[in-house]
Amino acid sequence: MTIATSIPSEKDAALARDSSHILSHAQTDSLTLSIRQSDGSERHLQLPSIAIAALNEILTAIGQGQSIEIVTLDRHLTLQAAADLLNVSRSYLIELLETHQIPFILREGHRSIRYEDAIAYRVKIDTARRKVLDELTAEAQFLNLGYE
Repeated sequence: MTIATSIPSEKDAALARDSSHILSHAQTDSLTLSIRQSDGSERHLQLPSIAIAALNEILTAIGQGQSIEIVTLDRHLTLQAAADLLNVSRSYLIELLETHQIPFILREGHRSIRYEDAIAYRVKIDTARRKVLDELTAEAQFLNLGYE
């Protein structure tokens, strides 16, 4: 499911900024919102921490005048969805699967990748890249190549 919004009005952006500011200071694992309905009755909605973080990101973006898009992800990704998530080609992803760098399962005769496994691989690669960049930076500083 994908939900896209239009560019918010200035009134909506201001309201989102105020709401985001309040929400960002809540600092809680769960949050209970009171919703007053048009008939005057009140309902309470308890939000888990993951929803609070997502709502705060949404409000922050709207507060900055940005349009947002919400995309839900299945716990199991198709090869193309995983390739898109990892920002690699589908053929390169297949190579990663065949060399057992990313685990996969067969679902209805097709390879499927757990979302958690794709993210774990991305974190592993990003960490390795940062380490190499740190080493290159240290070497450049040691050689006095003008990098600070």
